[in-house]
Amino acid sequence: MKKLGKTLGFYPVATIKSFQIMVFWIMTILAILVPLFYFAIHAPL
Repeated sequence: MKKLGKTLGFYPVATIKSFQIMVFWIMTILAILVPLFYFAIHAPL
């Protein structure tokens, strides 16, 4: 947590940008995985 506070203190813009990129990738991965899991569970095998 100390390291995170230091990073936020020194590089607020870079931290926000990297956080946005991380969120974007998580959303993209979820958008791909959720339908795959849904079809895997509900599709007749």
